[in-house]
Amino acid sequence: MLTLNLPEENPVYQPVAGPLDILWEDEDYLVVAKPPDMPVHPSPGHDRDSLLNRVAYYCQEKGQQYAFRPLYRLDRDTSGIVVVGKHRTAVSPAQVKKLYYGIVQGELDCQGTVDAPIALEPGSKIRRCCGKDGQVAVTHWEALASAEGHTLLRFQLETGRTHQIRVHMAYAGHPLAGDDLYGGSRQLLGRQGLHCGWLSLSCKALGTSLELGCPFPQDLVAAFPWIEPFSPKLSPH
Repeated sequence: MLTLNLPEENPVYQPVAGPLDILWEDEDYLVVAKPPDMPVHPSPGHDRDSLLNRVAYYCQEKGQQYAFRPLYRLDRDTSGIVVVGKHRTAVSPAQVKKLYYGIVQGELDCQGTVDAPIALEPGSKIRRCCGKDGQVAVTHWEALASAEGHTLLRFQLETGRTHQIRVHMAYAGHPLAGDDLYGGSRQLLGRQGLHCGWLSLSCKALGTSLELGCPFPQDLVAAFPWIEPFSPKLSPH
C-alpha cells in the first residue's frame, strides 16, 4: 500500500458567498459546473465573482483549506465542467479528456477537422488568428443537429490553445453564436455559445477514474430549444 504525506497549505483567498454547482467531489478533486460570465480566476472588474472566490467560500463553510488548482481553464463566458485538484498530487499526474459543445452559425450535417496554427493577432492583446507563424492547433468537430440557421457541434481538441474553438470556427466560416469578438452575432445569445459538456479524469497515483457530463445551461437551451435532446447527462456511463 502506498501512503502519501502531503504538506499543509495555507492559501489566502477572498471567500465570497454564492451558488456553486458541484457535480462530484472526493478527498482529491472538486468538480463543478461553471456558469457563463464567471472567470475562473479573479481579474480586473471581476475580483469578487470568480470561481476561485466561490470555491474559497465553500471550503471555508466546510472547514477545509487547500490551494485553488484548476486542471485547466475555461474562458469567462464559456460554461461547463471545471476540475479543481485539492493538492499537488491530484494535479500533475492527472489525465483529462474533454468534449465541448458549441452552437455555430450556418447549417452543417457532417464532420471535419480544422488544422491551422493559432497566434496572437498583431496589434491585439486578446484576439487570436490563424497564421503560419502560430502554434500548432487541431480541432475535430462533428455536427449533431441543425435548425434555424445554426448547428450544434461537438468538439474534441488535440491541442489547447487560447480561444482555439472560437478562432478555428471563425476561420472555417462558421463563428460561434454570440461570439462577437470573432464575427458571431449576438442576436440570439449574449455570449459565445460554447460549453464544456463531458470529461474523463484519471489519475493512477490516486486510483481515480471518472467520467462526468454537464447539462447545457439554461441560456443556451432558451436561445436554441432544439439542442436540449443532445444535452450531456451527468453520468453518461
